[in-house]
Amino acid sequence: MRWTRERVGYLTFGVGTGALVDGILLHQVLQWHHLVSSKTSDGTLRGLEDNTLADGIFHIVFLAVLLAGAAMFVGRRLERRPFLGLLLVGWGLFHVADQLLFHLALGAHHIREGVENYELYDWGFFAIGLALVTVGALIQRDGDLARTR
Repeated sequence: MRWTRERVGYLTFGVGTGALVDGILLHQVLQWHHLVSSKTSDGTLRGLEDNTLADGIFHIVFLAVLLAGAAMFVGRRLERRPFLGLLLVGWGLFHVADQLLFHLALGAHHIREGVENYELYDWGFFAIGLALVTVGALIQRDGDLARTR
């Protein structure tokens, strides 16, 4: 694969997309966890405020990542297969990094707080990330192979 500015943007856009979907769906809609919910209980108003602030900072940072990625390819010819493939790779890389950094290394939160087998959710999330990386890489590779024929 030939790395171009656009393709780095596609990948970066995917990381931002994965993080924002995680934050909106798991933090806000399903309310399974907050960014630092293992460190700061949301059982009190102060704890909920602290968790909400951490989530907001998380959203702002990854919105900036998404916009930085978009800035690398906006106004240029969009390569559909590389865009889709690298979007999925970036999204999956976010899942993998989240598991390794926030769940294991920092112990900041688990995907599903307050359940007996939280590890199943964490490793399931990690497996989804690996699947996204794999599917995205295959889409990207197939697009590159089609162009060389």
